[in-house]
Amino acid sequence: MLEDQEIRPVGSAQDIKLDLLIISSSNVDLDQLVKAGKFREDLYQRLMVVTLKLPPLRDRKDDLPLLARFFIKRYAREFGKTMQDIAPAALERLRDYGWPGNVRELRNIIERAVLIADGDVIEDRPSSPPGTFPAPRSAMIIYEEVIAFLKKIPPFQFLDPQALELVVGNLSMEFYPRDTIILKQYGPPSDSVRIIKKGSVKVLMAAEFGGEEVVIDYKGEGDTFGFLSLIGKDKQRTTVVAIDDTLCYILNKEGVHKLLEISPAFTEYYMSYLSRYVDRTYQEMYGKSLSYGSGDRFLFTTPVEDLAVAPITVREKASIREAARIMVEKKNQFSHRGQRP
Repeated sequence: MLEDQEIRPVGSAQDIKLDLLIISSSNVDLDQLVKAGKFREDLYQRLMVVTLKLPPLRDRKDDLPLLARFFIKRYAREFGKTMQDIAPAALERLRDYGWPGNVRELRNIIERAVLIADGDVIEDRPSSPPGTFPAPRSAMIIYEEVIAFLKKIPPFQFLDPQALELVVGNLSMEFYPRDTIILKQYGPPSDSVRIIKKGSVKVLMAAEFGGEEVVIDYKGEGDTFGFLSLIGKDKQRTTVVAIDDTLCYILNKEGVHKLLEISPAFTEYYMSYLSRYVDRTYQEMYGKSLSYGSGDRFLFTTPVEDLAVAPITVREKASIREAARIMVEKKNQFSHRGQRP
């Protein structure tokens, strides 16, 4: 086809002449691959009619304004926004970045920025922690916007101002295209708690390795996932897949552990969540009539010592907040002794 520009459909006796132009690209040196015998020389010669060598983005930063504005207009149309430009200060931060991910990384950064920002111009917000924009996981974390969002969803709506400040200081952002496998069952444990800002995910579980996966939950805007895996530490217990293009705030492990220490409300919420999660998981798996045996072991393979706490008593009329505070204090006492609670 490349030589004669003709094809013959299956079952036909006649060739069809093609009028086409083939454009191909590569991020490796094909000439070296040909010499090493790893790329066909005849194909290489047919493709190498005209060669253009495009330097990486870090070596042509004069292209940044043009590319940034192109992607801004593209995603503004896609998301139904009026945004058309980027502020000089924000553009300067783009110039200061090394762009290891090349143009693809710039595209993803601009997409996230358009998605979360308001107004007609992408601004460089002073409230963003130094170095977070345009780092891959934290494009333009806008302080006021994050606080307003967190105040509407549990357990963050129960936090005091100091704890909310801690959350924002430990947040970054990640965009997951539709069908992305965010966490994989039997894979490494989650390194963070993810808070869905836009989009949705489904949570699946198999009773045994290689077995049939069952959808046990759906999560949407304001929901969180990854907590159980993070505190379990050994491996991921479920598979989490993006149903739509999904944008998540990422609360890192250090932030989660600190909140467990200082916020009884945060601790109480996730201890309650753990109980609900185990109950719902069992019901979903049982309802699908999957084979158990090893499945029973699977559902509860996280060591008890990693999740359970020693019996703690409180006065009969204690509030949930007070009980949670006592739980955290007891947990810290065990930690200081070098023991597990």
